[in-house]
Amino acid sequence: MVDSERVRMYIEQAEMYQHNFKRLYDQKEYTKACECLWGAIVSLLNALSIIRNQRPLMSHQELKNFVKEVAIDCNDEEMYKLFKYSEKLHANFYHQFFDEDDYLVYIDDAIKLIEKLKRVIWSYIRT
Repeated sequence: MVDSERVRMYIEQAEMYQHNFKRLYDQKEYTKACECLWGAIVSLLNALSIIRNQRPLMSHQELKNFVKEVAIDCNDEEMYKLFKYSEKLHANFYHQFFDEDDYLVYIDDAIKLIEKLKRVIWSYIRT
């Protein structure tokens, strides 16, 4: 049985991260803003993992394996690629190797992945 409370908590957490992303991006705090996008991605993956596996993901390797599995199940090759691109936003938070132009490329990919994950979650919730 799906723990709908935990699923909702992760979805709300993702929404909070997206709100924080917008605020920080407007303040030109790109590194922090992009880490919020990563937080939204991880939160949505955890919500989806609870729906599919009744537990959240506990490591970065689990995240990677899970999104690859979901991409295969959804027949969506792009999903895993978007995840790999979004990982760079997370790595940049710790190593700050992006120029300002780099952010724009990876932000679009992360937002696209977030929208895909939301669609997959809603397809489970509606059925």
